[in-house]
Amino acid sequence: MNSVAVYLADYGMHHLSEVVETTGDSTFGNMQYLLDRDMGMVFTNPEVEVIQDIGLGEVIDSAPPIIHRKRLRNGSFLDSGVANLYDYHEFGFGSVHGYSHGVAGPSQPVMVGKGKGKNKEYEEFAFWDNGVLSTRAIEILESGALTHYSPAFYDRYLDLEAHVSNGFLVKDILHHACLGTLELISFMLVGNHAPNLAELMPMDNVSPGMGLGTVPEQAVMVAEDVLANKRARRASSI
Repeated sequence: MNSVAVYLADYGMHHLSEVVETTGDSTFGNMQYLLDRDMGMVFTNPEVEVIQDIGLGEVIDSAPPIIHRKRLRNGSFLDSGVANLYDYHEFGFGSVHGYSHGVAGPSQPVMVGKGKGKNKEYEEFAFWDNGVLSTRAIEILESGALTHYSPAFYDRYLDLEAHVSNGFLVKDILHHACLGTLELISFMLVGNHAPNLAELMPMDNVSPGMGLGTVPEQAVMVAEDVLANKRARRASSI
């Protein structure tokens, strides 16, 4: 409902038995003026606007509510057993027996929760325990068993977002290792870092093994040159 209808209805209910309109230059009761005002064709009379707003009420905002922290910040939140696992080097980057998870701060234990939502990012992983690496994860890292899958596990600064193989990251490998389900995905991880167990038979043994007799020495040299060229092209394309 526009202001013209509101004005007429309110004024009629309180003062008149039938609708009337005043004419002339007066802005009070002049419906043409109200129509022109709603269409932006005339300037609004501030005095009339103030009078019309009297009695409509005013909402005064109360004080903002107190924001309660979800977690209490206390430097002694770790028990003595877990706290002994941490050491701090001179640059202020925390590590756990030589391993750090990528977020560090000056003079404080390793806590991803204090670094732009890292605690929420890793809270669903099995290796994460209230903002720090779990004891199980530390034992696995110290054993060196995961270095078979990626050299990233050799690094002193452990990057949880580093890529291992086939879309799996370091955090995914550590997660499955803590759950004991690493065997389910291990066949997808062994690749670039697995030793090449296939050994080729020497060329001078191929023909006798196939019953074709002895291959001339010159032919063997030509075949070896061709094989060497193929290997060189294959290596350059990788």
